[in-house]
Amino acid sequence: MNRIIVSVIACMLLLASCNKVGVNDFEGDYSFKISGNVVLSTGSEDIIEVLPAESGQMSIKRVEGDSVMVVMNVMNGDVLVAEGVVVGNVLRFRPFERSLKRETSVLNGVVSNSYQCNVTVDGDGTLYDDMIVFDLEYAGSGTYREGVNGEADVDVRGDNVKMAAFKND
Repeated sequence: MNRIIVSVIACMLLLASCNKVGVNDFEGDYSFKISGNVVLSTGSEDIIEVLPAESGQMSIKRVEGDSVMVVMNVMNGDVLVAEGVVVGNVLRFRPFERSLKRETSVLNGVVSNSYQCNVTVDGDGTLYDDMIVFDLEYAGSGTYREGVNGEADVDVRGDNVKMAAFKND
């Protein structure tokens, strides 16, 4: 009988010592980088655009329960604010808005293509020790200018956007 009680207590202690992943593991300051591509659709043509790589600092703070606030300060760019929910080792963003743009430039007399779009961002990130890998989806609309040939309205979609965030020590 004593062996059974000792075995049950040992099992309970073992189960209690299991490390559950939750909000506390996500909270903190991170360095991040976003890259990927989007498709700009004019209706008659799909244009694949590689997103300019973005990097910066990100903070994740608990709001209440499993809800978090994510603030991303993009270097030389915007501040993005998103809400999310932590479920186990996954942080799920609530959809949030952001703008995408590439300015027209002239190099050796050649005018580059440019775009200005507003998109909704959705996605989730998986925690691996001190790193979070996010799979993001972009959807929205905007305008596209091909060199000096005029503007076209475009629909924007992108499901090949990644963000890697590394916890700062």
